[in-house]
Amino acid sequence: MDNNESSAHDKSGKNSYAREYPDLADVLDTLTTYNAVASRQVRSILEELELESIRALDAPPPRMLAVDGSHTFLLNISGIWLAVLRAVAVLYEFVEGDDRIGFKLLDSTVKERVMLISTLDDFVQNQDGSYKEIFKHLSKSETSPHIYLANELRRIMEWTLAAELAGELSDTIIALDGALVAPTIEPYENLMQQLIVVCRNNDNTLLGISKDSNTHAFSAYYSDEDLLAKSDMRGACYARAPEAIRPKQRLNLYGDVFFARLHRNASKWFRVDVIPRDGESADDVLAQLAHHSRSELCPGYPYPLLEAHRMAVQVRHLRELYQQILLDEVHSHSLQIGEVLSGLTNIDGVRRDTFHKFLDEVSRRAR
Repeated sequence: MDNNESSAHDKSGKNSYAREYPDLADVLDTLTTYNAVASRQVRSILEELELESIRALDAPPPRMLAVDGSHTFLLNISGIWLAVLRAVAVLYEFVEGDDRIGFKLLDSTVKERVMLISTLDDFVQNQDGSYKEIFKHLSKSETSPHIYLANELRRIMEWTLAAELAGELSDTIIALDGALVAPTIEPYENLMQQLIVVCRNNDNTLLGISKDSNTHAFSAYYSDEDLLAKSDMRGACYARAPEAIRPKQRLNLYGDVFFARLHRNASKWFRVDVIPRDGESADDVLAQLAHHSRSELCPGYPYPLLEAHRMAVQVRHLRELYQQILLDEVHSHSLQIGEVLSGLTNIDGVRRDTFHKFLDEVSRRAR
C-alpha cells in the first residue's frame, strides 16, 4: 500500500481505501443492519421496562464497609508462578455539612498473601482443598489459567475478610466488588452462607456491585448496562433485572439483582446484587447506596468502593519492590539468581524474555 496520505483519495475526492479493502463495504453494511435491529430492540424493551426513581434520604445512610482486591505476578519458574494477592476493606461514614458532603475514613484493613500458582498435576495434588476444588472447575479452554486461579483465590480472600469484619460491625452496608455469584463448590458456598448469616445476625446489608457487567438478561444485542444507558429517563433510577439473569447451571446467585444509575449526572449503570436487612426494601438499599455515590471524584459509584479499589491496586504498583525483596531473599535459598532473573514477569505473569515481545521491540525500532 502507498504510505503517502494523499494517495488515500483519488482526484475526485473519493476515498480509495474501498479499493484497498474490497470487503470493507460489505462488513459495514452488515454492521449497519445489525445496529438497526439492535436499535429497534432497545426501543421495544425500554417502552415496556419499568424504571423507578431512587428517592432521596431524609437521614444519613449507614456506614459502608467496602471490600476489593487485586494481585500481581512476580515470577515464573518451571511452570510455577509466584504471585502476591491483596484484599482490602475500608470502613467509611458519610458526613454532610453546610453545602458540603464528605466521607470519613473510620478504619482500614489490608491482607496480603504470597502464593505459588500452577496447573501442574504434582503441584495441584499438594495444595489445600480450596485450591483443588477451584482447579477442578478450571475450563480447559481457559487461555490464562494462572490468572483465573489467582482471581478466584483472591476472591476467597476478599469474602473471608468481609465475613470476618461483618461479624464485628452492625447496622452497616457490606459492599463487595463484583456480583454475588459463585461456582457451586464448597469454598464459595460455605463462605457466602457464612457471610449472609453474619450480616443477618448483625443487622447488616450485603451488596455486590459490578464495575462492569456483560450480561444480556433483557435479551438484547446490547448488554444490559448499555441498553439501560440509552433510556430517556433522567436522574438516579433503577430497574429490576429479569429472571433470565439467574445462572442456569454450575453457579449460585445470592440476592436480588438490579441495574442502577446512582447519580443524576452519571452515564454508567451498575449491576447491584442486594441482600437487604430484615424489614428493608430494595428501594431503601438503593437510596442508601446512591447517597454513598455522591462524590465528585466519581459520581454514580460508591466512594468507599473507589477507595478500596485504589488501595487494592497498589499491589500492582509495588510489583518492582516485591521483586527486589524476592531477589534479596534468593541468596538464602538454592535457587540460581540467573534463573530467577530470567523468570521475572510482568503483572499478568508473562516473562520478560518472551520472543513475541522481542519481535514487537524489533518492529518498533525498525519504523
